[in-house]
Amino acid sequence: MNHLSTYRVLAFCLSLGVSASQLLAADITVNWNDVHQTITGFGASVGDGGNHVPAKAAEWIYNMPEPGRTQCVDLLFDSTKGIGFNMFRAELSYFMQTEGGTFDISKDNPAQVWLMKEAQKRGKMNIWPAPWTPPLWMKTQQVYGGGELDPAHYQDYANYMSNYIRQSKSVNGIDMMGISIQNEPNFTPSYGGCAYNGAQLNAYAKVLGATFDRDGVSAKIVLADVNEPDGFVSMVTPALNDAVAVKYIGACAFHVYSGSWPIASDFALCHSKGKEVWETETSVGPWSGQGDQGGGWAVGWAKQVHACLTIADATSWHMFWFAAGGNGSLLDIANGAPAPAPRFWYMGHYSKFVRPGWVRIGTTPTQVTKNGGTVYISAFKHPTNGKFAIVALNEGITKPGPTVSFQINGLASIPSTVTPYLSTADLSPNLAMAKQADVPVTNGTFSVTLYNVGIATVTGNGPAVSVASPAPAAGLERSMRIETMRGGIMVNTQRAGKYQVELLSLNGKRLASWSLSGAGQQSLSTKGIAAGAAVAILSGEGSSISRRLLISR
Repeated sequence: MNHLSTYRVLAFCLSLGVSASQLLAADITVNWNDVHQTITGFGASVGDGGNHVPAKAAEWIYNMPEPGRTQCVDLLFDSTKGIGFNMFRAELSYFMQTEGGTFDISKDNPAQVWLMKEAQKRGKMNIWPAPWTPPLWMKTQQVYGGGELDPAHYQDYANYMSNYIRQSKSVNGIDMMGISIQNEPNFTPSYGGCAYNGAQLNAYAKVLGATFDRDGVSAKIVLADVNEPDGFVSMVTPALNDAVAVKYIGACAFHVYSGSWPIASDFALCHSKGKEVWETETSVGPWSGQGDQGGGWAVGWAKQVHACLTIADATSWHMFWFAAGGNGSLLDIANGAPAPAPRFWYMGHYSKFVRPGWVRIGTTPTQVTKNGGTVYISAFKHPTNGKFAIVALNEGITKPGPTVSFQINGLASIPSTVTPYLSTADLSPNLAMAKQADVPVTNGTFSVTLYNVGIATVTGNGPAVSVASPAPAAGLERSMRIETMRGGIMVNTQRAGKYQVELLSLNGKRLASWSLSGAGQQSLSTKGIAAGAAVAILSGEGSSISRRLLISR
């Protein structure tokens, strides 16, 4: 370390009342003001059962005897009784309309409809369907496991998707927050499938987006939904570089199989366009040795969650099946009662504590080698109330497990204690999550013992920040939008006119302002503005809306 770096460390320590030796001795530094992506959530899917049976996992749960069925739903979706999943990847059934017929929402899988309603009862749920195949009559080859969407039927299929989203709400009371164009469009399976290349996804996205505008549908369009890195970039690039299509895309989605890690550069275009990045499917992996009961498979999947969050800057993560039997699911329900696999609890260390709207904050480093194993670290906070969660995953099998020390930088007031929740093969045979005794915090530093093949989530409370954010004006949700993006904010005005954008700090100080004209999507750079919470106000044409945002780098 050079003299200038040493001086900066000493100055920072003095500002916190922490000695330089204490700061430098910590294994992990959590940087409170280093704000990254906003978390949308964690969840799983109902999957495709093959043999023309959609949403098979929903049927498995629906057919469980009580009280096991209710216990299963509580474990999955209730944040108090279970792990609080809030992302629900449904399946868009392909047989709700015949050629020349009328769309009929009653033909949706009743087990899936029931499960979506039950999930909604347990908290705010982000439900979004993905199709495994369009209606066969819309395809160039009218087969279940292949073919392409016929361009002559692009509008028919867009109408089909719009009808599904609108009637799910009007008939079944189910809110759809998004919809995927196609599950794994670059793979031809024996089960339901439909092939697209990037140009075809782009062409259809424009038709679908225009149809949603026509029908007043605000659901996000999810692009790609393809295995990373197999063709992901080629799938998303045409639409993201198309001035018309890009305004309709809400998220770019990828799958993680075969133990692969996401490649950071593959997502650069998605982030530069202000799009969320979602991991939307994974099940089997290559991990062996201890098996799932000892934590080996569970650690493998938790490492993938860590990689998706810290490498791809993903805002959501999904397992494949919610519940079934074997390695593709989280709950084994073969015996009529939910039996959580270790991977269920390992996923819960993220989903139960890192809630929607929280932000990831940086750590230095993101992994550390201790006692013969590697510990993977990610940290998160609520943007205003001061709550935080630090997830530490230990893949080592050496006993005793490592003790890792943490230093929190940038807090105006430092908590006196933190509370760990721990899953480890040393303490519980099924690695269930167990609350531990509070750990004292001394000058912003604390230590946590992780044990053998373990995962811990450390929770605490930093200083709260209060901010008043005016409610958006009625009727403007579709015509005026403000969203955060990396390095700036995205403004979308569908009505031509003159607009003013102001960016204010939480105490009302003006940070920046812009004058805009015309209509469409415009990116505004926040270069030079410190990362953190802010309020953006978009006004024009006699109306205004405001949004509380998190400015990130």
